[in-house]
Formats: sequence, C-alpha cells, structure tokens
Amino acid sequence: MKGSTTLRLPDDRLKVIRAIAGYENRSLSDIYTELTDEYIGRHKETLDLLGIPNFLKECKEGLTEIRAGDYRIVFALMPEIHTIAVVNIAPRGDVYT
Repeated sequence: MKGSTTLRLPDDRLKVIRAIAGYENRSLSDIYTELTDEYIGRHKETLDLLGIPNFLKECKEGLTEIRAGDYRIVFALMPEIHTIAVVNIAPRGDVYT
C-alpha cells in the first residue's frame, strides 16, 4: 500500500533531484522512497528505544533508568536542547560500572 504527501523543496534542490532522476532513469517517487529508507535506517536506535514499554512515559517523568528485560538503559535528559542521551545499555548488574 502506498500513501501520498506533498513535499515542498527549494527550487534549487528540486532541480538537482529531477536531474539525478532523469540521469538514472528513475521516478522521483523511487528516489524519495530510497531517501526515506536511509533516513529511517539512520534513526533505528530511536525507533528501538521508542519500542521499549513505558520509555516515553518514564522519560517524561524524568527517570534516568529504564528496565528492558535483564538490561538497564541509563540516559541523561537534556531538556534545554530537547535531547535524551543514552549513557549506557548493559546487564542490570553492570550498568553503572
């Protein structure tokens, strides 16, 4: 199944993407799909963290450790720059060593 969206790009970038698509004999849709796949791949760690039950809830509550099975994830909240930094992921007994 495919969805649709409107993508607004600066003219100079759109010209380059169209030129590349023409040169490679590919559709813009194929190129955007490839770019999206690469973007998602670069953010896989974020997606993995969001899949941990209660991760977002615990982050909002300001907790700095999350249980994930026998592992613990220790993180630092940096609200001034809208960032959650993962400090360590390790088995429960080793996470703070």
